[in-house]
Amino acid sequence: MEGAKEYWLTIRKDGKELKRSKYMQNSTALKNLLPGEYEVELIAVDTYGRNSQAGPARKLLVPDKSNVRAPTLKKIKVN
Repeated sequence: MEGAKEYWLTIRKDGKELKRSKYMQNSTALKNLLPGEYEVELIAVDTYGRNSQAGPARKLLVPDKSNVRAPTLKKIKVN
C-alpha cells in the first residue's frame, strides 16, 4: 500500500486469534500452519502511526496433502 511503513497481519482459526505479526515489507511467507482453513486480516500503518481500516478477512486454505511429487527410484540394490 502506498505510504505504508509497516503492516500487521492477523491469522485466525475458528474465530480465535492465533498469531499477530508486524512486517516491514508488503510480502511474506507464512510457515508452520497446520492443515485447515484460516482467516487472514491485514492492516497497514502509515508514517504517522495511523492504522488503515481492515479489509474483509480473506480465507486461507492449507491442504493436508502437498502437490509436490515424491521422487521415483530408478534402481534399488539390495545385498
